[in-house]
Amino acid sequence: MTKIVQRAGELAARYGGDEFVVLLPETNEQEALEVARRLEHLIWSLELPHIDTPHGISTISIGIASLVPSKHDTSENLVRQADRSLYLAKKARA
Repeated sequence: MTKIVQRAGELAARYGGDEFVVLLPETNEQEALEVARRLEHLIWSLELPHIDTPHGISTISIGIASLVPSKHDTSENLVRQADRSLYLAKKARA
């Protein structure tokens, strides 16, 4: 993940069974999209075998969520936004 998480304060971590989160503080949506594209390219280039997929290799679905902190926004709102975005990405890939 060092190719993806490069700046101080950024973090990549397992979020669930097969879900991960990449936190990118002080990153706008366009920059987050660029990171997502690099991550997608990295995963595809590894060609990790996965017999239960149509391509026969592990793939990735990415949802992006972004927010400018305010007193009305909470971390829960950001998680909900990210969850929805990931759900839509998974649905689009199916």
